[in-house]
Amino acid sequence: MNHSVENNTLTIVLDKRIDTTNADQFEQELFEIVASAPGNAIVLDARNLEYISSAGLRVLLKLKKQSAGSLPIMHVSPVVNEIFKATGFYNILDVHPEEPDTNIEGWSSGNSKIEIVQDE
Repeated sequence: MNHSVENNTLTIVLDKRIDTTNADQFEQELFEIVASAPGNAIVLDARNLEYISSAGLRVLLKLKKQSAGSLPIMHVSPVVNEIFKATGFYNILDVHPEEPDTNIEGWSSGNSKIEIVQDE
């Protein structure tokens, strides 16, 4: 997991998938990174995140409870944004979806392709 500290803000770039197979490792790495930069605001960058399961959401909830203030999650893809909405995490975390004009034609989830329909 890549991370950087700039202007008293710790930015953590989330990896492609967070699910039951790697949630424990994700949690350990995430909290080690946070502990290495005490006193900094935390921002999660989800530009590389393709999927998050309930196990991953549990880790984010734990981080939110331990963080002072909001926990912004930036560059959230439409697929992950739908997961946050369906689970109610959209109201718990400070979710910032990708810009509406972002090209998401190639996004897919599992075996199903996402089709975007725009009104003209």
